[in-house]
This record gives sequence, structure tokens and C-alpha cells, in this order.
Amino acid sequence: MSSQSLVRAMPGAHSSADWLSRSCAEAVETTRLGLAETRRPRALEVNQWPEEKSDRYAHLAVNDASEVPNESATVVSDASDRSSNIPYVLRTSASGTIDSSKGQNRWHREGDDIRAAIRPCDAGGGLDPVEPLSEAEDWGKHVREGLREGYLRRIRRKYAGACCTRAASAKVTPDQLEEKKTNDLVASFLEFMDLVKDEPKRDARQTDWIRNRFREDDLQIPSQPKIAENIIHFLVERRLFEGAVAVYQYIIEDGLLPSPSTDALFLAVAMKASKTPNQLEGFKTILSYRSFTETHFMELLDHIVNLDIGADNAVQLTRLFISVKGKDYRPSRSLIMKLIGLQTQAGQIEAAADTIMEYDQSQGFDTPAEPYAQMIHSAPASDQEAVDWIMGVMREKDVPVHVMVFNSLIARQKHTPDLRKAFAFYNVIIRLAATTALKPDAITYKHLFRLLGYQYKTNYHRNASRNNKRVAPITPPRQLFADMILLWFSAKFHPPASELASVRRNQFETDQSLLTIAFRAFLYLDDYPAALVVLRTITDVGLRITERTYFILLRYMTRKVYYDVYVARAKSKTPVLALGLLGPFDHRHIDQDADAAYRWIMHRLLAHNREGQEQTSSESRRGRIPTVSEILKQDLTLSGDTLDFFPLVTILSRALQIRASASEIAWGEQWQKRTMTKARYDMIPKDVELWTWTQKEK
Repeated sequence: MSSQSLVRAMPGAHSSADWLSRSCAEAVETTRLGLAETRRPRALEVNQWPEEKSDRYAHLAVNDASEVPNESATVVSDASDRSSNIPYVLRTSASGTIDSSKGQNRWHREGDDIRAAIRPCDAGGGLDPVEPLSEAEDWGKHVREGLREGYLRRIRRKYAGACCTRAASAKVTPDQLEEKKTNDLVASFLEFMDLVKDEPKRDARQTDWIRNRFREDDLQIPSQPKIAENIIHFLVERRLFEGAVAVYQYIIEDGLLPSPSTDALFLAVAMKASKTPNQLEGFKTILSYRSFTETHFMELLDHIVNLDIGADNAVQLTRLFISVKGKDYRPSRSLIMKLIGLQTQAGQIEAAADTIMEYDQSQGFDTPAEPYAQMIHSAPASDQEAVDWIMGVMREKDVPVHVMVFNSLIARQKHTPDLRKAFAFYNVIIRLAATTALKPDAITYKHLFRLLGYQYKTNYHRNASRNNKRVAPITPPRQLFADMILLWFSAKFHPPASELASVRRNQFETDQSLLTIAFRAFLYLDDYPAALVVLRTITDVGLRITERTYFILLRYMTRKVYYDVYVARAKSKTPVLALGLLGPFDHRHIDQDADAAYRWIMHRLLAHNREGQEQTSSESRRGRIPTVSEILKQDLTLSGDTLDFFPLVTILSRALQIRASASEIAWGEQWQKRTMTKARYDMIPKDVELWTWTQKEK
């Protein structure tokens, strides 16, 4: 959407940022205040509304007009705390008064009319003033009929690209075409919202036969507010803030109450768009509500990070939130850790150290080194002086050494092309493990296997220009896996399963993620025997083969097959890998669109590398084979079913044989057995009892 296409024709609106800042405020301001009077279903009076509707708008009255200063970021909302969700109202750069007489809330504007129509810019880039819609034309139809036909016409008038004043014969630029597509998308969303109705509840006896055939999640019909919130998230993720404003305004006008989570997202959008000085002061009333909890504030901070809003603003906002909650409020450890990280990102390292000291005096950290590890992790990648300063503070305060500090130091090395420093820290941990309780944990090995998968080369050697410096040895990937089995997955050192279900689930998922990352690393290193050993280890320790495991292997092999075909064509050779993994196939499937070709290759890999369609009984004992659609949705949901690992083993075994056949070594069944025996000897230490997740612990 171009920067001028959605600017309102109003005095003082000079840029899209100004318009969006005003719209973020006015969308809430007008709909929740002015439209509380005009936009009422069936034209009911406040005292005639149902109790929840009356309560919905009664809280918006403000008795003291001095609480609404002009030309400043101001919050208008209820002063009383309610257990229900409260609409949080932000207004910036608006002037006016609130008439709370007779229990009604009217917003008397002294400046621009919020309901002025939008007209895109003309050929010269200027703006044509448009007369505001009359009250009868704008809202009268809704009050009389209770429908939205006129409202939809107004939406189309706002967002349809056909209303541009440019001559019909003028050439349409790519930006204008993209703008029209975006406007049409927003208009379609709003029109769809107008058609969606909640499904009425039915007698459970009428749907028993359906519930017996489907999962409960599949039977949940999303409500209209939930659909609107999903649309807002969709638009904000794509930085279509103007459209998000329109949808947010729509759900308020329609009498729906957004959740605090949606309001938190909308406040982040307002922060991103508005340039109003002292803007954060306008959040004070919102943040003070008891119903705006710490959970909602953490969501707001996440949105701020996702929208690339400066860490300075996030720090100020966090300090403001803690202060307005009063003396009895005790921020959680999670919020304090978030604040420490934000302060470090903003360059306020000394302030972060002061925050640690304040929290230590009031509550204290279970692990004294944890906040310092957070500071190291959050420090800018190029700021080594900051890391040295943090380590100096730890020495000065005699903070006990902990593996979390080493994990943060190792994680920072992902920004550098050299692995040696990361493994220098790892070697320190290994040396200390022999004499102290310090041991590498799952996070340590996660970071290292990520680094190895992307950066490891078998020909690492000493740099000739640095012969006078000691070079840290890089642990080979197979040896690193053996260390992990010994120091983490052995029954001697693995932490016991927690009694708490949530903690136990996190432990299980951590182990699952760790072995999945190791599996991916060995694939990227083309070490297929080691990848096969990892697959076997996953099942040996009681973990699951998931859709994520399938996705990693299929994506990797699909790329190999795709490029094998094109390289073979260029060299007029036979695509040996493609034929070995897919069998005979029609090359026209590879010539189609890349996404379609990749999907077809995945289908073919699964179909050609299964034991056989007739082996249904053995498949059911081993688990089922997921579909390609399920595999591609692995980042959204995992079924939790027992999946068959045989297709993965078959694909890797065939790829191993194909690669060996292309070389001069003697390959065959005996060669493969020797290869696998050596890989297992390198990776699984002798006389180590593996930790095993039992079915009960899962």
C-alpha cells in the first residue's frame, strides 16, 4: 500500500504516518465514544439495552473533562476495574470534550471529521478534499434497518481502487496495482466479516455421531470476534497497518469487544505509526487496569519486538507498567528477565545491572548467573566490550559460574564464520565437568549442532597468519554426539522427569528438539550413516519420529533430486540420484512450477520408499506414514501420533548406496553393514545406559 493512498482528506494530515497515527486513535475514539450514541443495533436507548450492552458503554463516561487535555496523547477509559475485558482506548492529537450527561457518551469533535471519506491521490500526488458524509447518509441506514449495506458501500468507497481520480487511460504503475490488490483484500475481509454469523448451538444428541468421527478441535466454529482478530494479526504481520485499523474499527462499530490481546497488538501498531511526543504517557491509564494483566503486557512486548520498535521505547513502557501497578505489585521473573534483555539491547548495560541488583534485594534469582547470561545473549553481536564488562561485573560480585553463561557465549558465535571460539568455550565446560558439577546441557548441544550444520568443514586448519595464537580444536560432529550421549542422554546425568505435567512436557520437547537438530546437522554434512544412527537413537530413548523429522529429510532430499535432474540435463547424463530415490518418472513433473515440483517429489519419495502397500499390518505396528500435507504443516501442528520411521531409513539407505556406487569403492550389503557399525561405534559410547522416556512419563 503506497504511503499516500489512504490519507484522509482532512486539515493537518500531511503524511500516511500522520493519518495512521490519527486513525489508530480515532478509530477507537469515535467508535467507542461517538458511535456508542449513533451506532446502536435497532436504535435502542442505553437504558433499553441488555445488561451487558449497557455495561459495555456505560464505563466510557468520564466526569472530569480535565482528564482529556487537547493536542496530547490521552487515554480515555473507565476508572473502575472490572473482571470482564475492558476496551482500552488510545487517542492521539485530537481535541474535544466528552458529554457524560444523562448516562450517554457523545464525542463532540472540534477539528477534523473522522467520517471523512478517503480518496486516493491524483496523478500529481496531491489530495482532493472530499466532503464528509452526512449523518443520515453515513449512519442513518444502519440505525433504521440494522443491516450493513450502506456500510459496505462506504468501505468499498474507501478501499476500491476504481475511485482514483487518475484518468482511465493513464498507465497503472506496479505500486498502484499492488495497492489496489491490498485495498481489495481488506474490502473482501470486511465483506466476509459482514456475512459471518455464529453457528447456533445445537442439542448434543444431534451431533453425537459427528463428534465420534472428528476431533473436538475440528468441530469448533470460530466466533465473529475471533475471525476479526485473526484478520488483524494477518494484516499486521504483513505490515498492512491501515487495513488493520479498518478491521479494528469495524469490530468496534459492530458492537464487538476485542480481547485484551487484540488491544495489545493494536497499541503496538499505534506505537509503530505515531510520532507523537511523550506518547508512552498516554498508555498510563491503560496499563493501570487490573484486567490488563502482565500476560497481556508480555504479549505487547512481543508485538513491539516483531514490529521492530526501538528497545528504548520498550524499556520505558516496561518501567511505566511496573510503576502504575502500585507498590504491592511484584513483577515476575519472566518480566524482569525481559526488561534486562531490552535494556541491554538498548545499550543501557549499567541500567540492566542495576535492575539485577534491585530484583536481588527484593526477591532474588534462583540461579544468580541467569540474568547475566541474559545480558550476554542480548548484547549486540559486534559489541565485545559489553560482554567483557558483564563478565567483569560477574567476577566483581563473585557470581558462581553456570552453564547458562557458557551457552550465551556459544550462541553469540552464530554471527561469526569461525567455529573455533564456540568450541573453545565448550572445551572449557568439558574440562570443568571432570572436577566440578558443571556439565553441558541440552541448550549447549543445540547451539553447537546448529553451528556445525551450517559452518563445519572437514578441512579446518590453522591460519598461517595466526600461527602465534593458540587455535582451539573443533570437536568433530560424531564425537560431539558421543559427548552428548554420555553427558546428557545417559541415565547417570539426565535430569529425572518432573512430577509437574507442564515441566515434564517441556523436558520431553527439549530432548525431541535436540535430537531433531542433530539429525538435521548430519544431513547437511552429508553424513548419512550418522543420520541413520540419530534416527535409531530417537526411538531408543523413547522419543517420537514426528512430522518435523519427515519434513527435514524430505526437504533436503527433494532439493538434491531437483538439482540432480537439472545438472544431469545440462551435462547430458543420467540423473542417478533421482532415479534411485524416485524410480522411473515423467520429467514433465520436474518442469512445472518449483513449488509444485517440490511437492510432487515429496509425494514420490514417500510412495517409492515405503515397504509396500500390502504391508498394512506391519505398518500399523510401526506407526502410520504421514501425508505430504501433514508434513508441510509441521510448523503449525504436530499430530502426536506414532509415525513409521521405515520410509526415512529407506531413503537414507538408498542415498548412501547411490553415493557409494558413484565412487570406486566396493559397495554392497556388507559394505553398508560395516559403514553403519563404524558410525555407531563413533557415536554411541560403550557401557552407557541410555535414559529412556517411558510411555507414562510422556
